[in-house]
Amino acid sequence: MASVHKRPDSKYWHAFFRNSEGRLIDRSTRLTDRKKALKVAEELEAMVQRKKNSAAVKATFRELFEETFGEALPVTTLGSFSVQSPKTQRSSSIFDTVSEFR
Repeated sequence: MASVHKRPDSKYWHAFFRNSEGRLIDRSTRLTDRKKALKVAEELEAMVQRKKNSAAVKATFRELFEETFGEALPVTTLGSFSVQSPKTQRSSSIFDTVSEFR
């Protein structure tokens, strides 16, 4: 659960929350209003939890794909896509996009 505390040498409230590994994180909210700072702290914690949940979903999907098809889930990053030969890349233009939406 997120919380806020004021340091003796600061006029700003600090947000305290746990990251996806359970480590306590301390970030300045740069806010002087406690209620607004607490809202920011809760949003930061929710953001970290969404990140944690999306990682769990990706891992589960990878495992399911591997169990179902007997091979690793193919993953293409932007970097690996950009080094593929032009023959394997689909040419794209605005006309392709427009025709898809008609």
